[in-house]
Amino acid sequence: MTVAQTDDLEPTWSLPGTSVAFQRESMLELRRYADEGFAGRHALGELLLALAYHHLSLSYEDMARASLLTVAEVKEIIQERLSHKERCDREAALARVARHSVLAN
Repeated sequence: MTVAQTDDLEPTWSLPGTSVAFQRESMLELRRYADEGFAGRHALGELLLALAYHHLSLSYEDMARASLLTVAEVKEIIQERLSHKERCDREAALARVARHSVLAN
């Protein structure tokens, strides 16, 4: 597999106080995972979710450009990861409640 060019990995938008160096490194990391194909898919999704949680430290457009995806695909991956995380958190909370309920009886 050929590695995609990284010359275009400059952020196009920044919130005040956001480090451009952090954005650039995040974009390079997204590109590395994208270059890995299927093997990097999980890490790519996790990083997209982390960047979205980090107050959109990188715009959706920059995330898409770096990960070689469309903005719609980036948003879909983030939403899928967020839904999965919420479902796991909910199930863990229910398991804790059930465990404590059994101990109380």
